Amino acid sequence: MSNRRSVLTEFDGRGSRSFVQHLDLAVNNGRVTLTGTGTRTGGTGAYRHARGSFKLSGGGPIRGVLTSHLKGSISY
Repeated sequence: MSNRRSVLTEFDGRGSRSFVQHLDLAVNNGRVTLTGTGTRTGGTGAYRHARGSFKLSGGGPIRGVLTSHLKGSISY
């Protein structure tokens, strides 16, 4: 199992939203499984005060498309 911390930013016409996500990746029988959590940490424009949290899950074949699902909330 591998643990990764990523700091990311999303952009759209109303501003940006920043978040930190912590992912656990496991490889078994040629497939990758992903689980994790994240926290919204602010943004710009309409999302200046963005806060929230979410959970991630997903997976896929090692040499294919990895699909992830994000479920949570955000307020701004």
